[in-house]
Amino acid sequence: MQSPVKVDQVGAALGARVEGVDLSCELDEQTFTTIQRAFLDHQVLVFPGQHLSPEQQVHFTSRFGAVEPHPLRTRRTPEGFPEVMILENRPGVPGARDDVWPVDVTVTDQPPSLGVLHALKIPGNGKGDTQFANLSAAYESLSSGMGEILDGLDGVHSAQGLATRFNNAQSDALPITNLPPPIRHLIVRTHPQTARRALFISVLEVINFDGMTPEES
Repeated sequence: MQSPVKVDQVGAALGARVEGVDLSCELDEQTFTTIQRAFLDHQVLVFPGQHLSPEQQVHFTSRFGAVEPHPLRTRRTPEGFPEVMILENRPGVPGARDDVWPVDVTVTDQPPSLGVLHALKIPGNGKGDTQFANLSAAYESLSSGMGEILDGLDGVHSAQGLATRFNNAQSDALPITNLPPPIRHLIVRTHPQTARRALFISVLEVINFDGMTPEES
């Protein structure tokens, strides 16, 4: 039986710390419902002290929906688990640069609703931090005029920027040899469960707004 789950908000814009749960175990419905509600409320959840095998990570993630491999196959994966990407920096072998604000895997027809990161070794002194931005709050902060311009407008998403970065000789990423064609997604999207609106945009993946030049965009 799971212990009572404790959810504590940790940031003004987003984020919560979740304790009293072991993600390597089968979660009962009440526990998972609490986690799911916390995710909708806070958008980023931190589960300290977890120890998951790739199989357990995939199983936990599957509670939210189908788990799929990264479409560009840019990283090694554990044997038997193509859904899990290995992100690492090792002495003499730095990881691929990832210093921009992305919205992950937007170059597909149906981008994922969430991602799960399992940190095995964390460098000290803030090195290699993963940062998050609340794009719902970003949309809500826009002026009414800018909101009207963006509502109903499509962004053109391309994997070319990712390929340029990851195919660099100094990158440890697997080369991207087969680029998917550019795809369009609404810039302003409405969450199907919370009905909250958010910007769906990334400097690296969005090359222009539909019908506009990159400069105009």
